[in-house]
Amino acid sequence: MKHLLWMGMCLLLGCEGGAASPHDAPASAASQALPAGDTEIAVPADYEDKAASEITTDNYKKELDDIERQVEK
Repeated sequence: MKHLLWMGMCLLLGCEGGAASPHDAPASAASQALPAGDTEIAVPADYEDKAASEITTDNYKKELDDIERQVEK
């Protein structure tokens, strides 16, 4: 973080020579990690269509009980 502040100040103040280029800075763990594909992480929108077609006012209590049992495992 200090390096980013130092580089930013040098850019604003027009420092010459002393600042390392961004390519010289070590990569953070987040930037080294491989990005996750859109299909790898489930989000609530992925379940909306299925829930709308499978859960009704007649069976919502049973479905809720099933979900609670799955979460307890």
